[in-house]
Amino acid sequence: MYLEVYPDIIFILNFFIDFILLFLLKLVNKKSSSLPKLLLAAAIGGLFAAINGIFPWMNAVIRFLLMYVVASVLMIRISFGKLMAADLLKQTIVLYLITYFVGGMINSIYYYTGFRMFVVHLGKGMAFSNISWKFIIIMFLIVTPFMLMILWILRWYQRNTPETYDVDLILFDRCIHTKGFMDSGNCLYDPIYKRPVMVIQ
Repeated sequence: MYLEVYPDIIFILNFFIDFILLFLLKLVNKKSSSLPKLLLAAAIGGLFAAINGIFPWMNAVIRFLLMYVVASVLMIRISFGKLMAADLLKQTIVLYLITYFVGGMINSIYYYTGFRMFVVHLGKGMAFSNISWKFIIIMFLIVTPFMLMILWILRWYQRNTPETYDVDLILFDRCIHTKGFMDSGNCLYDPIYKRPVMVIQ
């Protein structure tokens, strides 16, 4: 069977999609990262997708491990640095949830509109030759409700996620690792050193 694969198109598509997913993950979980890290992580995701496309006969188990375990962990690790195992698992699960919603939207647009042919023409240098205003308006009307729904889901998630953080309590040579809840209304300061004071029960 003859199978024609465009690894450059696969890489470009997955690069942009992975960047969007990682950026949304950064917003949802309030993680610190930088644009170069997100771009590098998205490039890693695109590279794994291109490898997957080049070798379509790859074993299903190996394909699953590469795409859904190794690639995801690497992208999160590059984007947000070293994480504890529990936090890494949490980020991975949230990434999958975001991928589920965004992926469904992108999949619908890609397969049920003319966007797929646009991508093919993009690779051949004919991307903007046959695009009409009607197509642009329809695409805008399709994408806008989905994007608004995604933003609503992200805001709902942020409102219902308690602002808990990892805290290290250090006294001389003793250190206790625990969880702390951020009190945004706390305005207590040390009168001598003018440092913020946290009240612990």
